[in-house]
Amino acid sequence: PWLKDLEPLIKGRTRNLVLYRAAEDLLFAGLATEVGPILESLDSGALAPRLKEWVCLRLGNYWHAAGKRQTAKAYYESIRDPKAKALADIFLTAPFPAGPRDVMPNWWPLASVPE
Repeated sequence: PWLKDLEPLIKGRTRNLVLYRAAEDLLFAGLATEVGPILESLDSGALAPRLKEWVCLRLGNYWHAAGKRQTAKAYYESIRDPKAKALADIFLTAPFPAGPRDVMPNWWPLASVPE
């Protein structure tokens, strides 16, 4: 309900960040099966470039947890953000749920306000 009161300029990006953080939390809580639809809805929309990279990282985690190594690998290999890429490289050798539990850095407001 609070999203509807936001300025149109930031409403969509704020929604995307909230959904991303929820997906990240669910993954780390071991609830990977609930994350797929959230991440896929984000992946199909217009995202800030940095957020897109982290959505790809978490989609790789999701597909690893589902036992789809090749699909996970394709997502990991698409990442260019240095921090997300470093994590993706680790997940290629230590598939999720093993590996690091680093979260996306908080770039507020850069990841949420249009350039």
